[in-house]
Amino acid sequence: MATLYVSPHPDDFRSLLALIAAEFCPSSRPRTLTEDPPASLNACSRPTLVLGAGGSESVLSGAPAVSWYLANQGKRAGADTKQQSQVWQWLSFADNELTPVSCAVVFPLMGMTGVDKKLQQSSRAEMMRVLKVLDKALEPRTFLVGESITLADMAVATAVLLPFKYVLESSDRKVLTNVTRWFTTCTNQPQFLKVLGAITLCEKMVPVTPKPKAATNPKAAPASPAVESAEAEANGPPKTEAQLKKDAKKREKLEKFQQKKDTEEKKKSLPQTEKKAKPEKKELGVISYSVPTAPGEKKDVISPLPDSYSPQYVEAAWYPWWEKQGFFKPEYGRKSISDANPRGVFMMCIPPPNVTGSLHLGHALTNAIQDSLTRWHRCRGETTLWNPGCDHAGIATQVVVEKKLMREKGQSRHDLGRENFIQEVWKWKNEKGDRIYHQLKKLGSSLDWDRACFTMDPKLSYAVQEAFIRMHDEGVIYRSKRLVNWSCTLNSAISDIEVDKKELTGRTLLPVPGYKEKVEFGVLVSFAYKVDGTDEEVIVATTRIETMLGDSAVSVHPADPRYQHLKGKMVLHPFCDRKMPIVFDDFVDMSFGTGAVKITPAHDHNDYEVGERHNLAFINILDENGLLINVPPPFLGMKRFEARKAVLQALKDRGHFKEIKDNPMVVPVYLHAVVRGHGRKMSKSLGNVIDPLDVITGISLEGLHALFTDSNLDPVEVAKAKQGQTSDYPNGIPECGTDALRFALCAYTSQGRDINLDVNRILGYRHFCNKLWNAVKFAMKTLGENFVPSEKAQLCGEESVSDRWILSRLSAAVALCDAGFKAYEFPAITTAIYNFWLYELCDVYLESVKPVLSRAEEDSSSQRQALVCRQTLYTCLDVGLRLLSPIMPFVGEELYQRLPRRRPQSDPPSITVTLYPDSEEFCWHSEEVDRDMEFVMTVIKTIRSLRADYNLTKTRADCYLQCIDSATASLLQRHSLQIQTLSYSQAVLPLTSDQPVPAGCAVAIASDRCTVNLMLKGIIDVEKEVAKLLTKKGEVEKAMEKLREKMVKSDYAEKVPVKVQELDAEKLRQSQTELEKVKEAMDNFRKMV
Repeated sequence: MATLYVSPHPDDFRSLLALIAAEFCPSSRPRTLTEDPPASLNACSRPTLVLGAGGSESVLSGAPAVSWYLANQGKRAGADTKQQSQVWQWLSFADNELTPVSCAVVFPLMGMTGVDKKLQQSSRAEMMRVLKVLDKALEPRTFLVGESITLADMAVATAVLLPFKYVLESSDRKVLTNVTRWFTTCTNQPQFLKVLGAITLCEKMVPVTPKPKAATNPKAAPASPAVESAEAEANGPPKTEAQLKKDAKKREKLEKFQQKKDTEEKKKSLPQTEKKAKPEKKELGVISYSVPTAPGEKKDVISPLPDSYSPQYVEAAWYPWWEKQGFFKPEYGRKSISDANPRGVFMMCIPPPNVTGSLHLGHALTNAIQDSLTRWHRCRGETTLWNPGCDHAGIATQVVVEKKLMREKGQSRHDLGRENFIQEVWKWKNEKGDRIYHQLKKLGSSLDWDRACFTMDPKLSYAVQEAFIRMHDEGVIYRSKRLVNWSCTLNSAISDIEVDKKELTGRTLLPVPGYKEKVEFGVLVSFAYKVDGTDEEVIVATTRIETMLGDSAVSVHPADPRYQHLKGKMVLHPFCDRKMPIVFDDFVDMSFGTGAVKITPAHDHNDYEVGERHNLAFINILDENGLLINVPPPFLGMKRFEARKAVLQALKDRGHFKEIKDNPMVVPVYLHAVVRGHGRKMSKSLGNVIDPLDVITGISLEGLHALFTDSNLDPVEVAKAKQGQTSDYPNGIPECGTDALRFALCAYTSQGRDINLDVNRILGYRHFCNKLWNAVKFAMKTLGENFVPSEKAQLCGEESVSDRWILSRLSAAVALCDAGFKAYEFPAITTAIYNFWLYELCDVYLESVKPVLSRAEEDSSSQRQALVCRQTLYTCLDVGLRLLSPIMPFVGEELYQRLPRRRPQSDPPSITVTLYPDSEEFCWHSEEVDRDMEFVMTVIKTIRSLRADYNLTKTRADCYLQCIDSATASLLQRHSLQIQTLSYSQAVLPLTSDQPVPAGCAVAIASDRCTVNLMLKGIIDVEKEVAKLLTKKGEVEKAMEKLREKMVKSDYAEKVPVKVQELDAEKLRQSQTELEKVKEAMDNFRKMV
């Protein structure tokens, strides 16, 4: 068994990482010791993992190597090479970016280092910058790599553990929404909880009292360099006078720090000035629409928009108005519905949801897709109808109502009688049907409610009856006996499309309704039938040994030479006086097993056909409850799977049994699942369904648990369901809103058949809605009250490079959305919309045109440029909102109603019936413009990276762009205003290769066409920076030397796992690269002196 040596200190995050990784490999979890590894192992630090024993040990030291090995054992290091590389990148991020700043901020609070106020403040600012980078990366993701927890999550979560416990106050966590959501999700996983316990997040950043060790061991060394001083203080020898003076100064500084924090807290508690009082901005989701609006009347769009996006505000009042205006009816905008529409017709009937309860997120998925399609067709000008309704769901409803009756009254349907039971079913339908329709409306489903149907309505019942009669009269359908999928629990046949298949690789025990113990599947049992009148026997095999009680023949292939002498012969059934013919049939596979097959016509589809061809007896051995019939004692009346054991034992007793072996097979044991919750299919029978309204409006964990109060579920399933809820939603479900839910569900459809739903991802799209909201608010302010859009969206010829680029990207988004709807590729649509709004319009265009708009009044040329910019911005808002409205109807309508109209007298009253953008109108996509801008953005990112390297957070510096040729310099000159704005530069000066760059610049290569030179001379303290780099150089060289010593050992290649050798080589390569960068930076600084 492997041995893991870790620190006993409760805050040693490196040891905690190793312990968490170990929890993810339960089958090979090492034993854990909180002491130093033996000196003979030459282990340099904890955690250390010792593999093997008896002189042939392999030793892994350090958190990265140990955790990688353990995570790899638990299959948590990435599913493929690409994911493994991504995991390694995040490990590097945790080690090189997060850990240093986290320690610099936390350790002074823990008394492990002295308090340098200025250094701590700068470290805290740097930590927040790094965490914001992480927050951005997590915005569209649940986990850092793939769809489940990997070592990347473990490493980064433990790196931010101490800041979350001691530094990041509530206000910080609100800024880091995605990081906080992800951190909470990770630390509430069972493996994290077992190591860390329940984590209390920081409420106020104050000095921390050192915690005692978790275990006492006289041999134990200090936990790590990080906690050495804390442990020495608690357990070390008496301190010298100099040390005591130093401690006194340290305490004095901590007291001053605490006094400052107290003063800040007092300031917060004082009445705020009018300028600072904006509580709405701090809390999302608390703003509601309060303007009195009668149902069906148009919502107020004159009042200013709230400061932030709120689903409650946005989704109020629009749906009743859409209904009253008749937008969802095919008659809307047409003189007669019978007149031909040159744009076409789109009509669809809703797959009627079962009235067995309320809708869950599986239904929300299908409705989000169907409504988006319906709205798209309607916005193309087609005659559109989406017909609503719900299904009586005879079998499922019967089961639910029966359970309800038994629970509440202790009666079965037989006790109640047919008529009274049907009345109970109708009561259930009326109650649940209304809730289903309410849910559909809250989801924004654009259904024509005047045409709503119920499958047991008289007109539909009559239509079904008439259709069956006609088809029967025409000979299209007829009644006959056939094999069906029979459910003994439901007492009904189940459609093939309702039955899902489960693949088994071999012997598997599966739960079966009605049986306390699991039932064995995935084995092949061989046994012999005696040939009548001879000493011969024929060996057959089956995966369902109990069905041999219904056998009526044995079949072999007509060309099989082994059985030609048995033509006309019979075999004897061992448990009754039944003689069964040996029949010759082409369906038999001679190469499988013995080439002889038992035939059970009444219980197998292939055997049924053989029975028909050879006129065999059809012996049904199972009744509707799964009990054996038409069989001899002692099997008569047995439950099917109890008979399986009894038949096998009887064959052994009579000497007919031959062998049993594993057999890969496919079994049917459950219904089709689409959406999954906490790893299990989302199903009412499992209790893990999520009501879409709970995602839209939010619900606490206690509220989720309370849903089981009147449940029909077994107590064991209730416990499992609650455990799943606690794991998935430790803080309940936050308010996400309808638009975010719809957008997430449409984005999810690329995963294939099963969707592993993550509510946190839906919350991410709520933040996307907030981004839209802020963008439109800013744009509306920029356009001004007197802005009048041109009557038609078209180019005027005076557009700037920024205008031409954003219009090119807008046209590309239009083409992608149009193609996506036509091909039912919903993720392509959501990706196009998300990228355009977030990464192109908000991040680039709106930022780059701020200087243009700010100097609009300087002269006539500036005024004209600003006007063109405003027209471009309006086109982006108008078209961008129309693109997203089929998927996000509420926020689309709310913001669209605030925009001025191109033709106020004739434009449609709602975005719901406004034409969807198409590529014929928006045909400005230019690959050349996109390519140029892509190059420009590469230059901008390089400048930003250089600024970050030298910590130029607020200082502007001149930037010299040395270009390979004059064409490149000319291109960058045309984009110089964008580069200056987006890179926060002082001046941007493109140069050709023959023009010299001034001394004192930091250098970075943007591409083979351009090198960035950032002027640092006079901006930073060169000597201080060189001193820092010298220290860094020494640390890197020391680490490389240590790693080389390890790698040159004679037994390294034999004893160290290949994967760890690869990691060591990669670490050495990265260190070499880092060393070269340090040397290059030092050279650059020396040139400035």
